[in-house]
Amino acid sequence: MATQVWLHTYATDGVTPSLARYVLQEFTPANFLSLLARTDAQVLVAESGNALLAYATLAFQAARPDGRQGTELATLYVQEHFTGAGLGSMLLGQCRQIAQSRSGDAEIWLTVNARNRRAMDFYRKHGFVRNGTSYFELDGEKHENHVLIG
Repeated sequence: MATQVWLHTYATDGVTPSLARYVLQEFTPANFLSLLARTDAQVLVAESGNALLAYATLAFQAARPDGRQGTELATLYVQEHFTGAGLGSMLLGQCRQIAQSRSGDAEIWLTVNARNRRAMDFYRKHGFVRNGTSYFELDGEKHENHVLIG
């Protein structure tokens, strides 16, 4: 599912060799098992039966691009067929509750692809505001991301 959602966001002009290499190296069972074992991160999932519909990943005490520390919403992926069903809002609410209970502050930060209008509208609807720009670099290509805090 992560590969599908990620490519839908970044491969808007087609799947290039560098994008293909990235997803094949990044979204592996070993990397997900490593993520699940981390004490400074938490993964939340939305399932129906045995089917994964959406998931979110929090990284605690993550360094923001402005140098401050905070809880990062590192991932919030909803499978395309389930967008608009409330799963993203539900997971985001749970992420805020976890951030509050863990750090005493419900504020979280994230980066979102600047070309992903639907995601930016979603976060704006949930009270996030832009707090800068960062770039995801891959094989010399820079992909603009907006830093949001909410």
